[in-house]
Amino acid sequence: MTLTLWRNPGNGQYFVRTRFVAQTLDQMRDAERLTAATPPASQELPVPGRETAARKIGYPWREFHLAIEPAAGG
Repeated sequence: MTLTLWRNPGNGQYFVRTRFVAQTLDQMRDAERLTAATPPASQELPVPGRETAARKIGYPWREFHLAIEPAAGG
């Protein structure tokens, strides 16, 4: 799982994007090397409770923080 933090240069607001990255079953079965030509599969992950947030740029940092705070023990 990857979390990336982005900043909108226009307004300075921060956004978080979440993705899951892993080899496909075919890549594992064939022991295929992961390269730029044969990268692992990746999929955007919705944040539970924030599915309606804008997806193109990510989740606003504040919304993301509120969604994960209970799970992080905060």
